[in-house]
Amino acid sequence: MTEWLPWVATIVPLAVALVAGFNAWHKQRDDRRSGVAATEVAEDDSEAARWKSIIETQTKSLLEPMKQQLAEHAEKIRGLEAELEVRKRKYWVAIGLVRALYLWIERHAVDPGKQVPPPPTPNPLIAEDI
Repeated sequence: MTEWLPWVATIVPLAVALVAGFNAWHKQRDDRRSGVAATEVAEDDSEAARWKSIIETQTKSLLEPMKQQLAEHAEKIRGLEAELEVRKRKYWVAIGLVRALYLWIERHAVDPGKQVPPPPTPNPLIAEDI
């Protein structure tokens, strides 16, 4: 056994050095991979922040004017709908007056010697339009 002792004394430090070297190399490789991964994560975060900024800018520059236009159009549509409602009411009042005038003409304009009552007067809603 003593014959092996000088060899063991030489091989053990070499084996320890070899294992330590392998561990150092493995740690360096892992650290490099971690560094690359950390760099990639940082780059991804940077890219995500950049895209977020682009999207926010586009939202402000495109969507905000569109929202304002939509609000303006909605207001204009409400005004047009109110005007249309007034015109519809005037139309039907006018139709009623036209019917009353035709009826008046039919009843009173046939006999010229007959005393004729005054024709129907227009509704105040359409009086200014006549």
